[in-house]
Amino acid sequence: TMNANPLRGLYSLSVAATAEIGRVREQVARLIGAVDEDGRALAQDVVFTRNTSESLNLVAKSFSPLVLKAGDEVCVTIMEHHSDLIPWQQACRAAGATLVFLYPNEDGVITDKEIAAKIGPKTRICAAAEVSNVLGIRLPVEKIAAAVHAQGGYMVIDGAQSVPHMAVDVRALGADFLAFSAHKALGPMGIGVLWGRHDLLDAMPPMLTGGEMIDSVTEQDATWAPVPEKFEAGTQDAAGIYATGEALAYLTQTVGYEAVAAREAALLPTRGSAWGSWTLLSSSATPTPPSTTASSASTYAASTRTTWPASWTCRACASAPATTAPSRCSLGSAWRTWPAAVPAWPSTTTKATSTAWWTP
Repeated sequence: TMNANPLRGLYSLSVAATAEIGRVREQVARLIGAVDEDGRALAQDVVFTRNTSESLNLVAKSFSPLVLKAGDEVCVTIMEHHSDLIPWQQACRAAGATLVFLYPNEDGVITDKEIAAKIGPKTRICAAAEVSNVLGIRLPVEKIAAAVHAQGGYMVIDGAQSVPHMAVDVRALGADFLAFSAHKALGPMGIGVLWGRHDLLDAMPPMLTGGEMIDSVTEQDATWAPVPEKFEAGTQDAAGIYATGEALAYLTQTVGYEAVAAREAALLPTRGSAWGSWTLLSSSATPTPPSTTASSASTYAASTRTTWPASWTCRACASAPATTAPSRCSLGSAWRTWPAAVPAWPSTTTKATSTAWWTP
């Protein structure tokens, strides 16, 4: 029933596809706590995109010009994925604003002192991942959001690593926008979600045009469809959206977040002991407060803090310590910096997994 163009037809397959997209919107809204005072899901504030990257780019390109001007500041953490960094670099360049970074301490924690030092009267937008895809540490996004809102700014949260692992409530987090991807939550590739406050989404212009994102068109002008369709140009992936709903239901209802956390806690001690044998990594016994860690890192981080040695660099594209690392390394030279005896991980298939491609 998903093999039909939604929103565009009165025949049964198209009507069914349209209905399923609406149902999954409501499901996603409830999952992330996007409900009104009476507990009704705010499904109209859920926008389907291709991935987290597109969702964050939509905010940076369509929202930031409404609030960002020369001399303003956008604040991000140094731990951000490129998808939550480069869009803000571009937004700041376009507006003449400055990009400011929140840095963690040696345990990977962004302290209250750092938040107070970096978020001030010039801060218009702050973007941060709820859970770092590098360290697995949960960032204090509630404190960051409160600091930004106190200055009249807006909070953008990358939930790509948190939604698959833990319950998320956009109201409790203080989010103005939240983005995540289906493929990290057992769903299909090519489906992303952007949730935003309705008043902000309503004020934003579309990033892409054409298809069902229009309300009316004349020879010289057009008016946009209401939120969320305004941001969903072209034919929607009805099958992918349907599969996303099924995957999220399986993750949260059949498996459950408690089971996910328990499984990760069981796996981490064995992975942690293996990591400790790598000369590429250095460890110390400094404990990380459990309240700052996500379920994906809490067990290991609470006992051992593992860091990249300050002296390690990628020879093909070296980066200085305390700077953002390169996103890609050439296989010919960069991988030679790995230890000669990297432990072999068990294959997840019945076939032996070759490591010849990275062997020096």
